[in-house]
Amino acid sequence: MTDMESYFKKGVKLVGVLKAKNPVRMGGEFQGDVEAQKLFVVESSGRFVGNIQAGDLANEGIIEGDIKASNKVDLKSQSKLTGNVSAFQFAVEEGAGFDGRCQMAGARKDKISEAPTKTITPTNTKSKKKRSSNTFQFKNAKSAFGFGKIISGVLILIGLAALVWNQSGPLLGEPPADQAGIHLDNAVEFIKAGKSAEAVNEFNRAVEIQPSDPRAYFGLAEIYFDNKRYHKARPPLKKAIGLAPKIAKYHVRLADVYLAEKRWDEALIEYETGVKLDPKNHLAFYGMSRVYEEQDKPKRVVASLKKAVKLASKDYELRKAFGAALIRQGQVGKGTEQFMKALKIRQDDPAFFIETGDLLLSLKRRQEAYRYFKKAALILPGDFQGQIRAEDWYFEKSVLDDFIKTRTGKSGENDEAGSEKELSLAELQDAARLKPENARAQFQLGLALVSGARLKEARQAFEKSISLDSSLAEAHFELGKVLTSEGRMKPAIESLKTALSYQPANAGFLLALGKAQVTARNYDDGVAVLLKAEAAAPDDPQIQLAMCNAYRKKVFYTKGIEYCKKAADLKANYFEAMNRLAWLYAKKKINLDEGIDLSQKTLEKFPEKHEYIDTLSELYFAKGEAEKAAESIKVAIKLAPGKKYYQRQLERFQKK
Repeated sequence: MTDMESYFKKGVKLVGVLKAKNPVRMGGEFQGDVEAQKLFVVESSGRFVGNIQAGDLANEGIIEGDIKASNKVDLKSQSKLTGNVSAFQFAVEEGAGFDGRCQMAGARKDKISEAPTKTITPTNTKSKKKRSSNTFQFKNAKSAFGFGKIISGVLILIGLAALVWNQSGPLLGEPPADQAGIHLDNAVEFIKAGKSAEAVNEFNRAVEIQPSDPRAYFGLAEIYFDNKRYHKARPPLKKAIGLAPKIAKYHVRLADVYLAEKRWDEALIEYETGVKLDPKNHLAFYGMSRVYEEQDKPKRVVASLKKAVKLASKDYELRKAFGAALIRQGQVGKGTEQFMKALKIRQDDPAFFIETGDLLLSLKRRQEAYRYFKKAALILPGDFQGQIRAEDWYFEKSVLDDFIKTRTGKSGENDEAGSEKELSLAELQDAARLKPENARAQFQLGLALVSGARLKEARQAFEKSISLDSSLAEAHFELGKVLTSEGRMKPAIESLKTALSYQPANAGFLLALGKAQVTARNYDDGVAVLLKAEAAAPDDPQIQLAMCNAYRKKVFYTKGIEYCKKAADLKANYFEAMNRLAWLYAKKKINLDEGIDLSQKTLEKFPEKHEYIDTLSELYFAKGEAEKAAESIKVAIKLAPGKKYYQRQLERFQKK
């Protein structure tokens, strides 16, 4: 190096180690380490990644790394520094961004601050008082974040003042009997009064007097968080954690900040730390569920919310969130139960009553559904007609209730849940005629016709319901099932796909579509859909059995055995799965004694089920006992004489 100043202009890109005895100006990009004995300048176009040692440093651009200066570090307006600083003097102009720690040369380490609180004074403004070299602020005026569906429910409803203090004293202990404690008390009073600016000033004074008290930093962070100034909340939270690393709520709130900033991995780490420190912190589990939701991990969402609800069973928002997560996974019944429990906690949301009633109707629990609709009407009578299809529901309830009165002499509204007398098909037809434009009435009529095995009329009722309300997913679903029963697989598959377009995570819809694809011999498509159903409801034995049958059709018997075993394990005495598993054992010629035992158990329960008798005969034949196989299949022939397959089975066994 010569005695003249070195200059690397904009556009230059360097990687390595730079050692300089004289001043250096960096207008380009540099990645590595620098040792400069004199001034090192990063210009506004410069970007530096690495560590710097210098006599003096001036930053006008972007630096990511640690700085150690024997004299002064000067951060100019609009510059950004991410890293730690060690210097004799540290100047920060207004508008500069700094995220890190600073140690003043000669100062004690316990004076290090990450969340200074004074308003920064421009260094070129003579009218302002000169700042001490130890006074500085972390200010990032350029930071901006987009906010979408980030944090809702329990996190918003928490009272800011209650988090910092309560009437009996601070949550972290009684305030110190000193001047800092007085300022903390004052800050809490200002929060209660809704005066956040005054509260910030009081917390700042507490920090100046007692910089080792984490409560002041946490109080500042809470105010910034409440005002959605997340980049401002982060530094004081980190400082509070540095001073009190074992307080779970500090980590949880920092995780909330990261969640708001869409920094999912960092948020998850802090939530997990909060759980380790306090396994009963329900907010940590709730926050984890929000991260998992963003990461599209539905099983973990449900697991986290389940833990949160267990810890805070009276939390209305948690119940709602848990119910919604279950419903998204196709567990509509369990999700609806959570909604009902939430409405026992709070009863001031008419739209939520209607939503829950809608779900109950889809589960064919009409009597309970109608009570929820009426509750919604009582909460907001003037606006009830404008709620979610409430007009149609209320009309239908009134009509059906009149039928109950006429047929039973009782009002359905006074009956206990589950005690409603089932309406006859004729009554449902009358209800549909009274209001032919009511999609739900047509749908209910279709269900009644299905139960009476009147499939053609049921199909027409479902088609009518869809023509009135094409968004009624359940109608598309039931229509698809009817078409499947009629053997009309192409339109059946289309109807089931339409149902899924409205509820893509509904495990029941996925199961029906998967089985329909297999019936249509679209085996690969069927397996693909059933795998989605399994992901949505991994503990559903019907899905496991459907997977078993799909692989059986593909002649992947080993895979079929795996799924049949799962189905039988998930549901005790699941005879259909037991029979299918025994049949697969026969085809693979393995576990034959176990298969015979399974088959005999199914026949003890259903002695005249000829399909099960055929399985037992297959097992005998696989074991080399052809005579037993022949005698067994003769019983099946007597039960189903028109089934030519059994006759061919007998001929096969007798040839042996």
